[in-house]
Amino acid sequence: MRFDDKVVVVTGAAQGIGKAACRRFLEQGAKVAMWDMNGEKLSAAAKELDPNGERIMTVIVNVADRASVNELLICSQPAHLQKLQGSKLTAEERDAKRASLIRRRLGAQS
Repeated sequence: MRFDDKVVVVTGAAQGIGKAACRRFLEQGAKVAMWDMNGEKLSAAAKELDPNGERIMTVIVNVADRASVNELLICSQPAHLQKLQGSKLTAEERDAKRASLIRRRLGAQS
């Protein structure tokens, strides 16, 4: 199966089975969102799998924290999907929420 023009989210992506899954999805043409709680290992894995950073996005997140995961998913959805799922966010509110999330994530990394 090919994953051309698809985006795949892999949790626990910094090592082991998660990292192997990322490698396989990349081989099959996917773009990969690598999620893990360990920022250092996540960064190293991403650089190893995609040295140019063209097909991987990394996100430091604890998937056991439901609120954090929900926030990431809401902020990454196109407006038309949010409407289908009943979200009341306007495009401006979604962009503001996304910017706030990015600021918090960058602050957590420093």
